[in-house]
This record gives sequence, structure tokens and C-alpha cells, in this order.
Amino acid sequence: MYPKNLKIRLISSLIVLTCVWMFGLIFFLLFSSLTESEIDSETQLIVVLTGDSHRIGLGFDLLNNSTAQALLVSGVGNGVRLTDLVGHDNLRQSPKPLVILGRTAENTEGNAIEAKITMQMLGYRRVCIVTSDYHILRSYLLFRRHNPDAQISVAAAPSRVTIPFNRKNWLLVREYHATLAFLFNWGYDAAFSWYNEQISSLLQRFQNEKVISV
Repeated sequence: MYPKNLKIRLISSLIVLTCVWMFGLIFFLLFSSLTESEIDSETQLIVVLTGDSHRIGLGFDLLNNSTAQALLVSGVGNGVRLTDLVGHDNLRQSPKPLVILGRTAENTEGNAIEAKITMQMLGYRRVCIVTSDYHILRSYLLFRRHNPDAQISVAAAPSRVTIPFNRKNWLLVREYHATLAFLFNWGYDAAFSWYNEQISSLLQRFQNEKVISV
């Protein structure tokens, strides 16, 4: 009897977890598709995260049609030149002289750190992140973590889900899992920090009460 009940519980738990995963994925896809580009009118630096060819074009369009003073392409491979990323025509049309190729970032967190260093070097505080729509949420959270004092806006390069799944759709699912992992780690860090604060507060109160009693 016990093994049968255990099997039923395992199957029920698996069904519940699958439903939660699917609803979360649907919400993630809807959030990504509804994300609007809200570049700040006073943006100083545009940061393009490499990974999708549409991001570079959108970044230069924003550079040519905004008050931004510079553009950082973060995560560029060694040996890659600016003309390899964009055509000569785009470079001639761009009225902004400062285009930086960042070569140190290897992931999204590296992008955020690279952007922070660039902002500190240039004395900027207003930045616009340019990346794919499905990548916006985790990118924004990581940029906010490493640049808490910055004014951050986002510009999303659209991606479309097709049936059956293709490579881009699997990238969406992978990013969904990466976002879940980030949120879990963030929640764990927040809970651990709160726990440490409570313990420190209790210890301080205990010491104070001990001093008073003495």
C-alpha cells in the first residue's frame, strides 16, 4: 500500500511541477513579447549585448536617433573589428565619434561589469541596454545589481516564437531557466542576508541586556 501511495504522490508532484514550469514559461514569453523600448531621452551610453545580429542594428539606430554620446558593444570576440559588426555606411552615418568594443565580457554578468567600468571611465550615469526581448529581464536585474546608482532604460530587439521549435526558441527556454536560476539565487542571498541581520540584532540585544543586568 505504501509504495502505491508514494508512486501517486510522485506522479502528482511531477504534474504540479510541470504545470508550474509551463505557466512560468508562458508568463516569461508574454513578458518578453510585451517589453517595450523605453530609451531615456537623456541617455548617455548605449550598451549592446552581443548574441543576436538584430541587436547591433538596433543599437546603431538608437545611437543615430538619440542624444546618447557613446555606444559600447559588450562581449566582442578577439580579432573582431567594428566593420565586421556593422557596415561602413552605418559608421559614416553615425554622428557620434565614440564607439567602444568591449572584449572582456563572456556572459551577461560580465556585460554588466564591463558597462559599469565604462560608465565610471566616462563619468556617465544614464545607460540604455540593448538586447533581445527574452534577455531583457535578467540583463536589467544584473545591470541593476552592479550599477545601483545608474539610470537604466532598455531597448528590446524582437524575437518571434515559431512552431515547431527552432534554435531561437530553444534559446528562449534556456534563458528562461537562466532567469529562474538567477531569481532563485537572488532570493537565497536576500533571505540569507535577512537571517544574518536578525541574528546580529538578537546578539546585539542580548549583549545590551547583559550589560544592563550587570
